[in-house]
Amino acid sequence: MFEFILIAFMSVPALGLYFYFIRNFKFWKNLGVPYVKPVPFFGNLKDCVLQRVYIGKYLKKIYDEHNDKPYVGIFSLDNHEFVVS
Repeated sequence: MFEFILIAFMSVPALGLYFYFIRNFKFWKNLGVPYVKPVPFFGNLKDCVLQRVYIGKYLKKIYDEHNDKPYVGIFSLDNHEFVVS
């Protein structure tokens, strides 16, 4: 019984953080703007946050992948950002 209470007690804050960080992830979809699918906690900047790639290089990659569109939406952690081609 104690283990169940401990797991439940630890799960509630984790779920709260998860839902807090994904609360804005439908922003671009609701506006009908093309967007890059985000990852919980990191948005689209996971590789930048983990210092695997420089932010400028990553934004250039997004720009190149979506050069047929006039703009694309991304997520910086849980904030929405707008990239104009």
